[in-house]
Amino acid sequence: MLSIDANILLYAFNTASPWNESAAAWLTAIKKDEASRMTTEELLALEQETLLREDLQRVGLAL
Repeated sequence: MLSIDANILLYAFNTASPWNESAAAWLTAIKKDEASRMTTEELLALEQETLLREDLQRVGLAL
């Protein structure tokens, strides 16, 4: 099983990120691999990071 760092996921979905293109390409490449599946912990980490970023943006801060 492949473990994916939450930052890679954020870069892949954040089009403003300078790493967006390479992260999205990497995720697309591994998506076809059946052994590459996100764990529950990775999904929760992504959701937590997304919520934190939204809260920080709401109060005028950004990561």
